[in-house]
Amino acid sequence: MSDKWTLLADILGGIGLFLIGMIIMTEGLKQIAGKSIRTNLMAYTRSPYSGALWGAISTSILQSSSAVTVATVGFVRAGLMTFSHSLGVIFGANIGTTITGWLVLLLGFKLKLGAIVLPIIFCGALLRLFAKPQIAAIGFTIAGFGLIFTGITTLQDSMFGLREFFEFEHLSVNTLPEKLIVLCFGLVFTLITQSSSAGIAATLAALFSGLIEFEQAAILVIGMDIGTTFTALLATTGASISAKRTGYSHVIYNLLIGTSALFLIAPYIWLWENLTSDVIEQHKEIALVAFHSSFNTLGVLILLPFSQQFANLIEHLIKSENPSVLEQLDDSLLTQPSLALDLSLEPLKHQFISLLETCASLLHDNYLGQKSKLTKLHVEIDATLSFIEQIPVEDAQEPQRRRLVNLLHALDHLHRLLERCEEPPEYSFRKTDHTEIHEFPSRLIHDIKNLIVAIKTNQLMNGIKGINNISNELEINHQPFRKTILLKVTHQEFDIDHATKALAAFRWLIHISSHIERCASHLADASISAGN
Repeated sequence: MSDKWTLLADILGGIGLFLIGMIIMTEGLKQIAGKSIRTNLMAYTRSPYSGALWGAISTSILQSSSAVTVATVGFVRAGLMTFSHSLGVIFGANIGTTITGWLVLLLGFKLKLGAIVLPIIFCGALLRLFAKPQIAAIGFTIAGFGLIFTGITTLQDSMFGLREFFEFEHLSVNTLPEKLIVLCFGLVFTLITQSSSAGIAATLAALFSGLIEFEQAAILVIGMDIGTTFTALLATTGASISAKRTGYSHVIYNLLIGTSALFLIAPYIWLWENLTSDVIEQHKEIALVAFHSSFNTLGVLILLPFSQQFANLIEHLIKSENPSVLEQLDDSLLTQPSLALDLSLEPLKHQFISLLETCASLLHDNYLGQKSKLTKLHVEIDATLSFIEQIPVEDAQEPQRRRLVNLLHALDHLHRLLERCEEPPEYSFRKTDHTEIHEFPSRLIHDIKNLIVAIKTNQLMNGIKGINNISNELEINHQPFRKTILLKVTHQEFDIDHATKALAAFRWLIHISSHIERCASHLADASISAGN
């Protein structure tokens, strides 16, 4: 009995080493190539087909479909990628994850690197501790790589010993219910370990040791493919509508592909044995990894031409009852500061446009409905500020720090502008005697409209010039205007109440034009830093 528990501990330890190795290696790869991967994903995903290609490449490099998926969801929420195009990336990521199986097979089972990786882990640890950041990331990757194959070696040895205590011959897969039971084993394993890669490594080890047969292993792998999407689905609980759609896309897609793959096992075995003239059991590890890659690739090829229809189906199933630009501010994105900063620009621009429209309405003496609109904007601005304040930007990341500072300054002026709009002057700009306010209100309305167009077309700098000019003119004319009004009071042309309201209105124009100009400038700087 003690030997059985020792063996179980060895198996769990092997899986644990593999998981820790994957986490460490993925983190190192993110530090080395994460930024360029995100840039290329955004730049080259122009169709579902290019999305699938870059999804597969990115996942193969990062060894993490979740990292690629999180970045993709962020681009969709920011409006940088359409939802239908993002499905191509998600489909391609499924192909990319099969590369892990090939690495485990070739390096862990064929070359048996597990015996020589301990010095590799030591070298990686030294680099991580003492080298500069970029080299340290390489050390992190190397150490993770070594731990993966240490875990595989432990798993292999344990699986051979497990044959003495357990027999899996009774685990029949002759009927559909029996196949579904085995599939559920694979699904549950992935839900527990949060890694289909670890499940595939364990399945390969069990197959290699003769503990299970090929068909059992194939069904387990299908279950693990489905299980990894349920993990993504659980992560969308309480998240934005786009994140939920992405999670359900994973589940529906992998359920379709997994269900189909169950019925492809027998034809696959027949094809293998007829095309190679070898019994599949003679090359069962290679056959298993090839099967995993084949049904994922086939699924992508079949569904890619129908990406738009698939996207329409998901959007129909998961509708947004209260659409809001704030949906994109998902706290899960805070682990990627650069992406979180990119996403923060969109709600800020949306809120700025809403406030600019309010300012134009107030200058037209239109107060109808503005109070409720401003109340809603107050909530949205506070929520945006709360998200941006949580973005973990380090002092060493100077470009990101500058963008964060610009966004915070923009929010500050946005908040001040909102407060000015909540307390407009008791003065009619439409009925103004031109000897008082001159043409400033109508000019400001014109410049505000131009600025709104500039924001919507991502040409903020083009809209700032007009606002800047009128803001300066208002400052210059403030004292002369004040003297003119007071002089008219002394000549009894205006009463004190009218003069007081006129002076307050002029100061109000100065304040709102200044806040508009400064908010636009900071948003422009943040947009330039983001490459928009």
